[in-house]
Amino acid sequence: MYLKTMIVVSVAALAIGVFMKSSPDYRMLLQFSICASAVLIVRHSLRAKAEYFWAGAFCCVALLFNPIVPVVSPGRELFALDSACMTLFLLYFRVCKVKPPVAMTSIADNSPRPRVPQHSKGAQ
Repeated sequence: MYLKTMIVVSVAALAIGVFMKSSPDYRMLLQFSICASAVLIVRHSLRAKAEYFWAGAFCCVALLFNPIVPVVSPGRELFALDSACMTLFLLYFRVCKVKPPVAMTSIADNSPRPRVPQHSKGAQ
């Protein structure tokens, strides 16, 4: 659930970054959210499904949108980079199948157990 939400937030942030002129403060927030989403997808694709293609692609996205050491490029390349990343997020959103977490069984299970009929002494 949280994975799909992060992907939607990332696509929305990239769409704003692509189609509107953004300030440097917004660019920093965009880099942070895209990097966090990419790391989350890398974690999911390695742990849940072992899909190394997606993990490698989103590792590149995380490195390009790293807020610590940002990749600064001119406007046209930035537009192409944002568009390519938005397409990549949309493709993963379409392909990704998130399984619900497995519920833990309780040690103190209160479910009824089948009763074994007990014979009384007087009934025989």
